[in-house]
Amino acid sequence: MFGRKLNTKTNRLTALFIIVFLAGIMLYFINSNEKIGSWEYRIIGTVQSLLYLILIAAWCGLTRHRLIQRGLRKYISLTCLFLMLWIVLRGLKYYIFAPGTDAARYCWYAYYIPLMFYPACVLTAVLHIGKPDDWKLPRNKVLIFLIPAVIVLIVLTNDLHQLIFFFPSDSITWSDFDYRRGILYALPFSWYSVCVLLSLSVMIKRYRIPQIHRISTKILLLPSVFGVIYDLQYVTEHALFFSDIIVVLCALTVLTFESAIRVGYIRSNSHYLDTFRQSSVAARIYDKDGHLKYRSGSSDFYETDLPDQIFDQGSYIRDDIRYRFQRITNGYVVWQENISELLQIQKQLESANEYLQDKNLILRRQYETKIERRRL
Repeated sequence: MFGRKLNTKTNRLTALFIIVFLAGIMLYFINSNEKIGSWEYRIIGTVQSLLYLILIAAWCGLTRHRLIQRGLRKYISLTCLFLMLWIVLRGLKYYIFAPGTDAARYCWYAYYIPLMFYPACVLTAVLHIGKPDDWKLPRNKVLIFLIPAVIVLIVLTNDLHQLIFFFPSDSITWSDFDYRRGILYALPFSWYSVCVLLSLSVMIKRYRIPQIHRISTKILLLPSVFGVIYDLQYVTEHALFFSDIIVVLCALTVLTFESAIRVGYIRSNSHYLDTFRQSSVAARIYDKDGHLKYRSGSSDFYETDLPDQIFDQGSYIRDDIRYRFQRITNGYVVWQENISELLQIQKQLESANEYLQDKNLILRRQYETKIERRRL
């Protein structure tokens, strides 16, 4: 019953995420008909950005709660932070600062901070999959973060060399409305594609879960492949149905990680409740008010069976059953242990001890008698 409730809750959350995301997409198309810079354009765009920020933050919080491995949890959280920074910079450029201003241009340049670093975080997170919890990135892989740092530096100093974006000499203001692509324009997007392809190769190489169907593998790889294709289309200026690259890549990144968790490639505690229900350990979990929240299938005891001493002493033995008590966050857990075999062994040891004591007493008396006879 609890497993079905958990699945229902997960499905409802998934449906809610999809609805909110589709609402953001709908606002995008509505806003495309508004005049750039108008109040309607700014308000609708700001609401759209807030929806995306809420979605990413909520998914990050839920994912941190589900993930088991500490390193993986760290780099997925960093990925989400960079995605949120990307959305914030997008909102500032289009909906806060006036078009063509220096502030809008520098927000445009700053796009490349999350664009360069979040693929590196994704690759690092993938490298952590299947590793021990204390595993750390080798020092020779520091290039994963050094390369994007160099690219970001080149982009942020574009006004000095114009290798990424080239502005006409007769342009009054430098903005994304009037620019040409420099000789290094494809460099940032190449780095993104390299990170995605490397992540895919690592995932395929380490995909060793026999119970997962082949279709699940295709589902897992599909968002990343689509992201590379979209990236190439964007760089080569092909027509795109949805030209907001920031939203597309953010959505594909979240979808990739979520698919990996759903198919079991990334270990999570999503199915712990089912495991607990099927466990042979007779246990029950209560909230801090003493209300039953979860119980294993083999727990056949009731709250009335629990003596008051267990809450003070931590354990209590009744007949052949030992009840154990342990406090946990926002509640406590109580479980049973059948110690009939241990009690039987204890009786045998006690019987053997009594026999040895009697035998020792007899031998001592025989020895004393023997000494007494020698004296006589």
